[in-house]
Amino acid sequence: MEWFQLVLLFACFGCLQTAAFRIEERREIFHLLALLPLASAVREMDANLDRYVFDGAWQIMVAMAAFYAFFFIRRHRRSVAAQLQPVLASGPFGFLFAGFLTVMVFSRLIGQQLFWRAALQEQYLRLVGRIVEESSELFGYLLLLFGCIEILRSSFSDTAIRRPLYREE
Repeated sequence: MEWFQLVLLFACFGCLQTAAFRIEERREIFHLLALLPLASAVREMDANLDRYVFDGAWQIMVAMAAFYAFFFIRRHRRSVAAQLQPVLASGPFGFLFAGFLTVMVFSRLIGQQLFWRAALQEQYLRLVGRIVEESSELFGYLLLLFGCIEILRSSFSDTAIRRPLYREE
């Protein structure tokens, strides 16, 4: 299942990067948003990175992405600030936000062993918690992908994500 999650995350990255190149007036914010699925993909590969690179490699890679994002925001702060509000008000952002919350909050909470031990008591199996956690992560990544596809689709048409939120008169 983790390889399928990686495919979904790289598809999200590709959609957001393509939208960044297609929608010039939202380039910086989509470029920044593309770092989130990329960092999540690195996190999903933590066992392989620990095994084949070194223990903790994923943390260094995610930290590098965070530093890049920090300096990118610092350099493009005006354009990022101007681009943020229309993206937050767009329909696709709802999918992105729901997917992010599902992966980062819900799946972590629902996958806790303490929760499953308390709920199932003697019938507890670690496998149950893992299946629920991985399934909810997959659901969250699908929500992210739907949002990214909507962003990409909007890059081919004149939709709210392209237009300014407020018209200047």
